Amino acid sequence: MAMIDLAARRAHSGQIVSPLQTRSMKSDRHYEVLVRKRSGWTLDSVVTEKKEALDHAADLGKSEGFASVKVVYSVFDPETGLYEETDVQIVGKTVARAPTEDRSGAGAASKAASPGEGTTAPQSQACRNANDLYTADARRTIAATLGKQLENWVITPTELLHGWEHVRRLQEAGTTMQGAVQKVAIGLSRQGAGGASGLVKQIYDVIAAAERRLNQERTALPAPTTLDLRALIAGTGQTPAAQRTLYSIVTEYLSTAKTWLEKIDALVALLPSDPRPEELVVVDGIGAEILATNAGLSGLLRASRGGGAQPEAASAEDSARRPPIATIGDVLDLIESGKPMPSGGIDAPGARRLLYLLENGRLPECGETLLLRIAQELDSPRLLTGSLETLDVVQEARAIGDIHGRVSSFVERRPAAAEGAGGGQTARSRGGAVTRIAIALENRSEALLRPERLGASLGNSQSIAANVAILLELGHHLVGDLNRRRVGRHLLMQVGSKSAVARLCEVGVPQAIAQLRLVAGWQDEVSGSDLPPDLRDRLAKAMDQVCVDIIEKIHLFKMLARQKPHPIDQALAIADLVGARSFTRGDALNGARRRAIACVTAAGGPDAFATGLAKRAVATERLTALQRFLGNA
Repeated sequence: MAMIDLAARRAHSGQIVSPLQTRSMKSDRHYEVLVRKRSGWTLDSVVTEKKEALDHAADLGKSEGFASVKVVYSVFDPETGLYEETDVQIVGKTVARAPTEDRSGAGAASKAASPGEGTTAPQSQACRNANDLYTADARRTIAATLGKQLENWVITPTELLHGWEHVRRLQEAGTTMQGAVQKVAIGLSRQGAGGASGLVKQIYDVIAAAERRLNQERTALPAPTTLDLRALIAGTGQTPAAQRTLYSIVTEYLSTAKTWLEKIDALVALLPSDPRPEELVVVDGIGAEILATNAGLSGLLRASRGGGAQPEAASAEDSARRPPIATIGDVLDLIESGKPMPSGGIDAPGARRLLYLLENGRLPECGETLLLRIAQELDSPRLLTGSLETLDVVQEARAIGDIHGRVSSFVERRPAAAEGAGGGQTARSRGGAVTRIAIALENRSEALLRPERLGASLGNSQSIAANVAILLELGHHLVGDLNRRRVGRHLLMQVGSKSAVARLCEVGVPQAIAQLRLVAGWQDEVSGSDLPPDLRDRLAKAMDQVCVDIIEKIHLFKMLARQKPHPIDQALAIADLVGARSFTRGDALNGARRRAIACVTAAGGPDAFATGLAKRAVATERLTALQRFLGNA
């Protein structure tokens, strides 16, 4: 099994900190005081002390100017760029909680856990000019803070930035824009980018400049029903203004799509049959933003299951009623859907082609988005409720191994094909999400080996055979050299204990012979495993010693001598045991060879032994096996 490369994790040569650990190291804690006059909450002030916030809220609550005042405890996660919020106190005539999207959309987006949200750190600097709004970081920030609103409108951040009607609609959406700007400004301020009030003004100035420019550059043509992407790219050029024109026309073209699946179909339909890298970049970028929404990913999942014709819910209420749309397995199935499928597997042609391009590495940003969804689910116990955590140790180990193997296979297929589909994007696509998945799988593998989990499976009531079987299964599936080394040590404790032989043989001689085969099978499995080489050697020797001890305890060769008095029959019986893989490689097998050679000597030597064999009706296969064994001896 190909292993995910963890080199990126250590690239900074500092202390290695996993995403699970990082998420627990919260920073930027503060209290927000919000007021409401008639509808929608407005940020009044931000303080670091709870008492100060409560006192200020009490003073505001006495004012006739506000219907309600509330204090919110807000914790900023520097990894995800999102806030986790808790209402501390609400004062006023009405205690109804304002919808989260009325402030920023970030809280609701965090709870919905959209794959594209909560996966990228916020910008370290505020946008300085209108051009900064079109950067990848800025678009990810827009998705994080306005994700819920954009999802309800079925548009992506790119479409928002290049669609005049979308911009005007957002400006008219009450406090949505205000809350988003305030949220971003507070986050940047807490990172040392400047004062919050100054950042708010700066961000608004940038938005106004971009809006004026968009209004000046927009084309009054109606939305085209067809679009030649190749001709459009050739005719617009590569300057910033030309690129804005390109994406404005594409945005106008996509505006007729009413569902995410229709948008995917329309987007992929832009590609010629032999798409060029610059054409794939357009589809890849917008496609990744679509897949970064719950509804967009849900639409593609339905299409991959033959349900593309089903309508998508557009309202926030319908979205809230829908169950979580994607498990890790769903996304893994999705990234492998480009393989040949039965006819009718996908009834949306655009979705079929997108999945084909995705699986073949032609859409690296889309692939990265789906990998980020897997990473997000893996390193968030909240999202794993009802998934991995409900399995027993062996089942979870198999799930970990399956995820690791399938992600590794997908990543291996991507680089070579992706080189022609976006150049510089490829290296980033091999980085963050893959590293996060690998670290999360290592952490979950480590959790399985903790005493409270493993001890419950390797209790005193278990037989050594059952314990070793569990550990071998764990060693085959768990991720990380250190975790496999831990499994090896547990195996040594099992097969190297003084009571191991007694426990294996306590069932009697016939069953003990079956146990010999079992131990030999363990040795074969360990030899072909990913356990560290030094542990493989130690385990092979320990298992061989168990076999030798069993042979001595049941007096195997003396027992054969009693059952088969003639030396030739004894040699045939030993060869049968060898053929049935009843001896471990090492002293046990060498002992069987020495006994077989002794039988040849006792029969009068090789010639007499051969003559005796000729007088017996020995099957050809059995005779060949004996001759091979004696030849090796």
